[in-house]
Amino acid sequence: MNTGGSIIVAIIIVLLAVPFGILVYDEFLGNDASEDIYGIGPAPDLTYNGTLQELVTKKTDEGIAYYSLDGTNFTTSVPTMTDAGEYTVWCKVEDDGRTVYDEVVTAKIQYAPVTVRVNDCQKLHGEPDPVFTATVDGTLGTDTVQYTIVREQGEDCGGYVISASGEAIQGNYRLAFEDGYLVIFNEIITVTANDASKIYGSADPVFTATVNGNADISYTVTRESGEELGAYKIHVTGERIQGNYIVEFESGIFNIMASSASWSVEPESQSCVFDGWEKELVVPGTVTDGIAYYRLSTGNYSNEIPTAKEPGTYKIFCKVAGGDGIADSAEIVLTSVIEEYVWDGTETKEPRSVGGDYIINLPSELAWISKYNFANGGFSGDTLVIGHDIDLKGYEWTPIGSVASATNCPFKGTLEGDGHKIVNLTITSGMDYVGLFGYMSGGHIENLTVDTVSISGSQHVGSIAGFLNSTANRLVVTHADLDGNRYIGSIAGYQTKKISDSEASYVNLLCTRATLSTPYSLSDMGNDVGGISGMCNSDIDNCTVSHLTTIGYRNVGGIAGNIQENTITVKVSNCDLSRVTLMADLNGGNAGILVGRASESTLFIGNTNSYTSISYISTSTESGEEDSGAGPITTPPNYLSGVYDKIVVENSNVTFYKDSVATVLEDMHQIILDGVTINAAPYTPAIEIMPDAWLTIVVKNNVELVGGKDADAIRVHEGGEVILTGGGTLTVTGNDGCEYGNNVHYQTAGMEAYLNTGGSGIGNAGSNTGSIRITNLAQIYAGGYGLRAYGIGGDNGSVLITNSVVKEARGGFPETEFLVSGYGNEEAEGSPAIGGIKVVIDSSIVESAIGGSKSAGIGARFWQGADITISNSSLLNVVGGNGSAGIGGSHPERVDSATVLSIFIENSNVNAVGGYYAAGIGSGYDRKCGQNGWIDLTIVITSYSDITATGGLYAAGIGTGYHAGILKGKIDNTVTLHVTEGTDVKNGATYSHHAQGVGYGVVDYNREAASLMDGGVMVTPAFTVSGTPITNPFDPARWS
Repeated sequence: MNTGGSIIVAIIIVLLAVPFGILVYDEFLGNDASEDIYGIGPAPDLTYNGTLQELVTKKTDEGIAYYSLDGTNFTTSVPTMTDAGEYTVWCKVEDDGRTVYDEVVTAKIQYAPVTVRVNDCQKLHGEPDPVFTATVDGTLGTDTVQYTIVREQGEDCGGYVISASGEAIQGNYRLAFEDGYLVIFNEIITVTANDASKIYGSADPVFTATVNGNADISYTVTRESGEELGAYKIHVTGERIQGNYIVEFESGIFNIMASSASWSVEPESQSCVFDGWEKELVVPGTVTDGIAYYRLSTGNYSNEIPTAKEPGTYKIFCKVAGGDGIADSAEIVLTSVIEEYVWDGTETKEPRSVGGDYIINLPSELAWISKYNFANGGFSGDTLVIGHDIDLKGYEWTPIGSVASATNCPFKGTLEGDGHKIVNLTITSGMDYVGLFGYMSGGHIENLTVDTVSISGSQHVGSIAGFLNSTANRLVVTHADLDGNRYIGSIAGYQTKKISDSEASYVNLLCTRATLSTPYSLSDMGNDVGGISGMCNSDIDNCTVSHLTTIGYRNVGGIAGNIQENTITVKVSNCDLSRVTLMADLNGGNAGILVGRASESTLFIGNTNSYTSISYISTSTESGEEDSGAGPITTPPNYLSGVYDKIVVENSNVTFYKDSVATVLEDMHQIILDGVTINAAPYTPAIEIMPDAWLTIVVKNNVELVGGKDADAIRVHEGGEVILTGGGTLTVTGNDGCEYGNNVHYQTAGMEAYLNTGGSGIGNAGSNTGSIRITNLAQIYAGGYGLRAYGIGGDNGSVLITNSVVKEARGGFPETEFLVSGYGNEEAEGSPAIGGIKVVIDSSIVESAIGGSKSAGIGARFWQGADITISNSSLLNVVGGNGSAGIGGSHPERVDSATVLSIFIENSNVNAVGGYYAAGIGSGYDRKCGQNGWIDLTIVITSYSDITATGGLYAAGIGTGYHAGILKGKIDNTVTLHVTEGTDVKNGATYSHHAQGVGYGVVDYNREAASLMDGGVMVTPAFTVSGTPITNPFDPARWS
């Protein structure tokens, strides 16, 4: 029973497994059945398109399909390919872990079709083939195919096949080629009958024609019938189409003429002496029939006789043109000569007068003008025209016009140079009033060049005129050497009318002293020598001076030596100076870039540029006896000066290339600077005001003044006074804007050359200074650089600033850039941004004032006292140097007695920061702790002032610095205070317990009371704030 039961069960299991199991396809279904079920096969109609394409299709999703391109590595991804070709793909399907389909299929990506179409083209017969091209259709992206184009052979007119060829299969493409055509068109040829002629009664010549090409053309040449005198057409005939050519025919002219034209009297050559006028070069002949024609070696025939006005030998060709029916004559060649004119220095010849004007071509004619002017006087109303360059040959010249005692005959006419030159002008007489003209008055001279000049005179010496009382324009003087005793200029010795648009170059002027008879004294001699004029009392405009050397005793200028006294205004404008060297005597002086002296007059200088050197030499002794030699060039002492009353300078640029003073001023009233830049030479200021002199400088537009190495921009000597005003912006920079000293370095190339040098913006660095007044000035930037250099101010000097804006002022070696140690003992010594023994700032704005080393921002320099008044003003940022107050006292080392320091502030807004150990407003650091002297400080702040004050380390915000002195004064209860004391300005830390905000700094840190009283100063409660006394904060127990 058990056995049978088991068999029955097994049979049932087998039978049940058949309908529900998964059968292997090759045993139960076969390939055909599986293909129907799974539908895997090659993808149909694939053609290369530049992208990936699937190689196999699958109709159902039964089971999991796997694919392989090598029969080994299967993935579930349908294989893809880009390139054209035939690919084998192994495919199988697995279901429930068994392979139910397995097949290998072949897939194809067809080649993409490409057509290469040759482009049609054409040419004319005889031309080279054009470049053959083709259009390619069907390629993708940047794909290319290769092919060769050739055409069917042949050059006759017609059509020729152009074909392309190449590999049929290229990459993914199958190529097909389509032909094009080249069409050769007929070339056009012109056949022109040549003109011909014959004498009446003679046989016809052989008629010919010209073919414009190399074609072999058949044609016939005949002429229109007729034998009378006249013109007949010459015809060319032939086939219109000849081979590859289209032929065009053009007629000619056949003339039947009478006998040839001829001269009855032949022309002759001409010979003459040059006189500056046009000369006919041919003596004309007589023509029997026709017209005479002439030409020079170059040029065309003309019926006008040729002329010339220059000396030389000329070849002339002459012929007769017969006109209609008459042949031209043969040419005649002539040679004519215009001989050179030779002047012997004495001959005079009256010039021609044309339209009332004298035309001057010869030196003898110019000499006649001089002789006639002397004998008859004047030429008033007449005009001289220079018609040709004139060479005076270096013969002694007698000037035109004179004011000698026996005669008074100035030249009163006008001279028009017409662009010509007068050369080799020589005068050795040593007389007064010498030049091309001795004395000109009332007329005009223009457009003339005087070249190679040598003149030795006495007074009134000029290349153009000794005395010029005529307007002058477009004059040129070059290569000139002039010497005399007074009034010497390249153009005019003495000028009273305007000179414009003129130039002087390569000129040497020497003005020496000599003993003359009355009315002249020795003091007059050697004076007034300038690049354009020696003495000037009229304008000079748009003139150029270059390569000028001028030597004189006194009043030496690049443009003019002296401006005549009491002249209202003289304008020197639009002038350029380059390579100008000016030398004045050590005893005389007054050398100025443009003008040496302008006393009791106004000098206007506009749009003028200069590259100049001013030096001083020894040419004579005080007694007037000449030295044997000129002596060495020396650096000018500061007391030497150009003397001016009033100057106006506009849009000018001045640069010095040797030791030179830009403008040294004495007894001058006013200078107006409008758009001016002055760069002074080393050791010299741009402007210098001498002791006991005063000067007003009016600033317009942007003005920049730069003092040379170790020099101030504007130097004000003790006893001198400068007033600055105007609506422009003034920038003043001392010491070339460079600093280098002790342990501090201002990083600029070549700075070592500035070791221990200094220059103030306005002042007198290192020496006592006079008075500086800045009033109603729109803006000023003032930079002191180097040792003892102020921005504005000077030792023992005074500064008054009213109704002005100080954009920036700085003293030499400011703490912000150069601080080495807190005490400042190792620092190079600077000076305040604004300072002196008296400083007044009223109704003004000071945007920035940065004190130099050991010096206040505004106030006293190292160890000096000061009286400071600030009213109705805004001081936005005032910073003291090391050991010095923002406003007040500086580092007072070695004070032998009480240093008095007074500060009065009224109705002002102030922001002041003290340097190391110094009050924001008050005194600086007393290094000797009152052992030899002390600070006697008075501070008064009143009205509605708004004060921000920051004291340095151990120093009060307002009051005394480290080591107290005597403090007196008051602060009204109407004043607003923002005060910080005891600030380490170097590290930014604050030690407020070390000092009072308003009152006293630390008296003597870490000292016993006894030693304080023995060596210090007893302080009394004389300083009050809002009526409350401020006492000394010293507490022996606090510091013990």
